[in-house]
Amino acid sequence: MLRPTVRLASALGLALILSACGSEDEPDVSYAADVQPILAAHCTSCHGAELQNSAPSHLHTYEDASAKANAILNRAVDGTPSPMPPSGLALSADEIETLEAWVAQGTPE
Repeated sequence: MLRPTVRLASALGLALILSACGSEDEPDVSYAADVQPILAAHCTSCHGAELQNSAPSHLHTYEDASAKANAILNRAVDGTPSPMPPSGLALSADEIETLEAWVAQGTPE
């Protein structure tokens, strides 16, 4: 029979392992908390609910943004096929990193 301190240590170790495993299931980046504020600050003035000027795509909902996630990232990072945002309001390195993480994680909502 195990001593009480060994059982306690084993239980604590198991709890730590299980909590570490559980955190892998949770996304580091989400649309609502991380991506939507970036799009609101840089994109939706042209790509909002109503199409304005020459902006051909909506980006105001999760469904819109997740469907175009790779295109958003490409335009923000290297301007392919044309840079966005177009008027000197480039995304910061942190914002680009957030978009990259969001796309890499499968665009979690």
